[in-house]
Amino acid sequence: MNGKAYLVGAGPGQADLITVRGLALVRQAEVLVYDRLIAAALVDAASPEAEKIFVGKAPGKHSAGQEEINQLLVSKVREGKLVVRLKGGDPFVFGRGGEEGIALAEAGLPFEVVPGITSSIAAPAYAGIPVTHRGISTGFAVITGHQSAKSSEDTTDWRAFAKVPTVVVMMGVSNVANICQALIEGGKDPHTPAAAIQQGTTSQQRVVRAELATLAEKIAEERVLPPAVIVIGEVVNLSDTLSWVPQGVLQSNLVANQPHIEAAKGGIMKKQEVVLIGHGSRVPHAVTEFNAFAESLAESLGQPVHTGFLELSEPEMHQALEEAAQRAGEGGEVVAIPMFLGAAMHMKLEISAIIQHVQEEFPHTAIRWSTPLGFHYQLAELLKVRVDEALADTPDALPAEETTVLVVGGGSSDYDSNSSVSKVARVLHEIGGYAAVEVAYQRVTHPNTPEGIERVHRLGAKQVVVVPYLLFTGIVHQKTVAFAEDKAGEFDMPLIHAQYLGPTHPLLLEVVRQRMAEALDGTSEMLRSKTVEGMPLVQTGGHHHAHHDESHYDHHDHECDGEHHHH
Repeated sequence: MNGKAYLVGAGPGQADLITVRGLALVRQAEVLVYDRLIAAALVDAASPEAEKIFVGKAPGKHSAGQEEINQLLVSKVREGKLVVRLKGGDPFVFGRGGEEGIALAEAGLPFEVVPGITSSIAAPAYAGIPVTHRGISTGFAVITGHQSAKSSEDTTDWRAFAKVPTVVVMMGVSNVANICQALIEGGKDPHTPAAAIQQGTTSQQRVVRAELATLAEKIAEERVLPPAVIVIGEVVNLSDTLSWVPQGVLQSNLVANQPHIEAAKGGIMKKQEVVLIGHGSRVPHAVTEFNAFAESLAESLGQPVHTGFLELSEPEMHQALEEAAQRAGEGGEVVAIPMFLGAAMHMKLEISAIIQHVQEEFPHTAIRWSTPLGFHYQLAELLKVRVDEALADTPDALPAEETTVLVVGGGSSDYDSNSSVSKVARVLHEIGGYAAVEVAYQRVTHPNTPEGIERVHRLGAKQVVVVPYLLFTGIVHQKTVAFAEDKAGEFDMPLIHAQYLGPTHPLLLEVVRQRMAEALDGTSEMLRSKTVEGMPLVQTGGHHHAHHDESHYDHHDHECDGEHHHH
């Protein structure tokens, strides 16, 4: 059989914006090679028998990463496979599709390019911003913003681009201040309207507007994160009239024709409800991120996903489960997925007790629940993505092989929970190619964060990246950053801070979907975390938290905000 590669553009983000031909090829693929910004629903659209290879690569990572991808495509086509290289947007718009096509051509192998809708046009359109408009903008330019406008290697003619009516900047969030300044110095009016569109066309789309002179400040203030498209030009003002998408309500219909809300079993259709369980937080943005992940999972599954919290946030877990059971009805089922990285007392006592209570209240509705998320190999892969992103976004950073990584978990007096941090750090060391990977915990157990910083300093680390083993932001994440900075300051040691696992990423979605599948097929019972053999459960009066030995920690740390998970 003769193999062939298809360089397919997946579109700007929302799953059903892929072309008809692109989706058909994804479904036919024997090997699917996909990037980090691909909608999970597109990966799920591939055949269960297809080999799915994640090659998510942070922008700016050294060229060896791209060379490895090139060689992967060549080797799979030589095996006679139908290979789909699924790339965000269009393969030839800052997608390195040209490099992959050249590698295949030089190897004498057949390939085809399937264009995709580039986010440089689609994200502004979903924000109500046409990149051209009669009488306002007769043309536009699309520029990569990943390279700093102040870099000695920058060859961009910013003066020329300053004269273009509409300027669209891709991958420019980290360098937005330099880019705006360069355009102003090139002659662009500082008062030119500008906008940043985060995760355009997806359910997490967010639009931030300002003038060119103040855009960088606004982006920092609003905590706009990549991926984001920046638009500069008078057309931005048209969004006052043309904005047609209420933020946060987009949902893909790619799999809407599949009976996800009715789970077929034995020929009988039953109503199915999905509920994500979090700890809850006093930090509003932590809850926002948790709910954003639920929206992404809903898009991936093609059915609604609800949320419930143990404390601090609404709705409470028991209320969310009771309402889900009522919706599922007699003969239906509720799947509860605890968004926790460790198997501590919340998992072993509180969550199990609440689920048992709801099951007794609704005896004719099956309440199924999964194990916690960690430990999982793909979470280690996601940590690597976050570390490599941080290195790529740091000017003059040393290469990975000269980098020491400090993985910081939430910390617990429960050995099961702490072990998940150690395991994921061990895998990260094996797959990351870093000089060293060390472990610390923010509270309760040792080494704590300051002790971890002191250890890597004592070991002579040339460069340190602190990566939180947490799902979302929150007090624990904030304290991790602050404690690490304070201790590093004592040694005059600069730190690079990597992002936590969430709020959304295809790898995280894959882990959650796997836990859901385990709950449905009954394997969760075999995998469910137990206490360490011979060790009694640690209980405290009334509330079963196992992490209250915090004499030298702020007791509010137990919110577990961004992780919802390590108690």
